[in-house]
Amino acid sequence: MRGRIDRHRRRLGRGILAASGIVFALFLNQAPAFGQASAEAHDLPSGKTAATISAVGTLLSIPLMFLGQEAAALGAVGILTGPSIGYFYGGCWGRGLISTGLRTAFSFIMVGFLYDNETNAGFSVWLGGLALSAIYDIATVKKAVNKRNQAKLARRKLDVALAPFAVRKGAGVQLRLSF
Repeated sequence: MRGRIDRHRRRLGRGILAASGIVFALFLNQAPAFGQASAEAHDLPSGKTAATISAVGTLLSIPLMFLGQEAAALGAVGILTGPSIGYFYGGCWGRGLISTGLRTAFSFIMVGFLYDNETNAGFSVWLGGLALSAIYDIATVKKAVNKRNQAKLARRKLDVALAPFAVRKGAGVQLRLSF
């Protein structure tokens, strides 16, 4: 029975690794919504770099889960925190802590369930939940960091606009300042 579970875990791990690689490749080839040059010009973190850090941190921890007991503990910590590293890099600390906390709480609940019931279905649900959570975080970290950068730039920016206006006895130009 134990050998069958180990084979199932290895096969599931390889499948998750392959799916993560495909997702990683798709997200890195997307065009940036917020300009890369704009973020670099203002010393702000890049959304693309944040997505890369999250994906690499997650992908590096997956093989550790299947190497041995000590490495599996390190891999488990990497699976829980890896997808959130990009949020931390990008300054979205709240979102990174929430997603890491949700993955950790889910893992504790599933480990408690698996301790009582040694089933392949429970293990598959646990790994599937972690994989979906990681994919979601890697997919959304770029947008979150770019949105934070835009908000930061908007606070720094002073907008000056000229607007023509007309009145009954003439016309003029109005100067609008916003910051």
